[in-house]
Amino acid sequence: MTNEAYHQRDEISCSQIKTILKNPYEFLAKVKRDPSKAMDFGSCVHKLVLEPDEFNNEFAIMPDIDKRTKEGKELYAQFMMQHGGKTLLNNEDYERAKWCSQIALEIAGTFFKNGKAEQSYFSELDGVPVRCRPDYYIEDKGIIVDVKTTADASKDGFTKSVANFGYHIQNAFYIDTMRSLGLKADKFMFVAIETKEPFMIGLYELDETSIEHGRSQYKKALELISSGRINEFKAPIYKDQNDLTVVQTLTLPNYVYYQGA
Repeated sequence: MTNEAYHQRDEISCSQIKTILKNPYEFLAKVKRDPSKAMDFGSCVHKLVLEPDEFNNEFAIMPDIDKRTKEGKELYAQFMMQHGGKTLLNNEDYERAKWCSQIALEIAGTFFKNGKAEQSYFSELDGVPVRCRPDYYIEDKGIIVDVKTTADASKDGFTKSVANFGYHIQNAFYIDTMRSLGLKADKFMFVAIETKEPFMIGLYELDETSIEHGRSQYKKALELISSGRINEFKAPIYKDQNDLTVVQTLTLPNYVYYQGA
């Protein structure tokens, strides 16, 4: 199944889980956001690491064209006719992505052997149809491998990324979805790749406390769906997801009280 076909399915994905936790209205309204340049770069690295033979089917490298000239405009129009629908990268980003992927394969190549890349799985958790698409899955060892591009792949830096982007939720959600299908899923490994020289690599797995917190979070989102309470968020106003309070009480974060102390 292509990535495009996967994203058109109705089952709930991990990215939708995180949207629900942040803003159920955005999920119900089916808001679509264009991928950022950083996301396109990350997708490029993913493809070069996991499915290099498919790269040219999804990506194209924009030639150095001066679109201010008549000849440049014609060349650009011809290029777009040939590669319309693909993700476009400039040559500098492409070369940088190649370095990222090459170093990742040199350092962590053992995690990308004897398994399958970008396979789609469909199941049900807590009465809700769900889906997941692991970057790489080594079934006989029960290892799910996830490639993340990041500005800081150090232990402290990537820990912040896990918290900020909900990677602990993805960890628990993917493991539980695979296990619900009777598949072996014992470990979820992160291969964190820095996007600037010297393209450092970090290999990580979460502790059980972090995974369990991620599990409680995705279950909270699924409960909103299964109970029907998610329909209480059809208006574009933030509500407390526990008691649906509209006028919410704010508490200053702790660091404010230590400023200037």
